[in-house]
Amino acid sequence: MKENNLKYVYILLGICCIYLLTIHLYNKEDTYLDVINKVFKRDIEAIAVIIDKTSSLKGNNLKNYDMATGSIDNDFNSGTRDGLILSAIKELILSIEKSNVSREILIGKGKYYLIRVNIDFTGGTKNTDINKLFLFVNVDNNHIIIPKYYIEPNMIGKSTVKYVDFKSTEAVDNLINSILE
Repeated sequence: MKENNLKYVYILLGICCIYLLTIHLYNKEDTYLDVINKVFKRDIEAIAVIIDKTSSLKGNNLKNYDMATGSIDNDFNSGTRDGLILSAIKELILSIEKSNVSREILIGKGKYYLIRVNIDFTGGTKNTDINKLFLFVNVDNNHIIIPKYYIEPNMIGKSTVKYVDFKSTEAVDNLINSILE
């Protein structure tokens, strides 16, 4: 009798292990870098950027600093200040992957710029499309800080987020300076 009960226990444990493994494999979150690559491989029709000053990675005390918009119809405002900002932000976001990770952080206090990007795709944006990105720029060292896993910008400060701090390079410094001047 005990041997039969033991068999059932082992079978149940096996089923539980398979179930947990399956859940883990199918619920894998996209890293922020994966999302960036997916977003910028699509044809972009319009883009809007809002830049705010803030004192923490929770997005507290936002103070509007700058904004820029552009669309395919107006050639993304090339030749204007908005066009320069849009181009530099796109380059900055795409350069993150080539930067070195400094550390992972949960909470940061200091001086930051919060850069929020909203993108419309050619052919329309579906509910399943990710079209909102954000990043922080540390004013003291020009490090770029992004979430480890994708979250919507409106979730900043509403949940605990693990961020990844990327070291700046000379090219990144130049891009940041052109955006924030």
